[in-house]
Amino acid sequence: MKSSQEGVDRLFYRAPAVVACHFNPMSATTPEVDPGLAAMQMVLMAEALGLGTCFSSFFAFAVEESVELREALHIPGDHKVPFSFVVGYPDVKYIRFTARKPAQVEWL
Repeated sequence: MKSSQEGVDRLFYRAPAVVACHFNPMSATTPEVDPGLAAMQMVLMAEALGLGTCFSSFFAFAVEESVELREALHIPGDHKVPFSFVVGYPDVKYIRFTARKPAQVEWL
């Protein structure tokens, strides 16, 4: 509580944008898969553009539970919100990835 009063944002880390993926379960062909694929495509594109992303399941939970938040975001009441993520320019720039052992792949 004290950190939020001091202006510390522990939910979105001062990200300038939040993306909430929502869908109508009655019109989705594969409701368990479609929103995840859409979210991942958006995250991959954002990363390719040099943006940072971070999934925020708490925000998705808040949208599911709050009628006021749904109305503010114009999300219909019959839609589900399985994923949300923040997007912004990262504070840290990595020079290289962590060294990994080569994958043990057997092609058939």
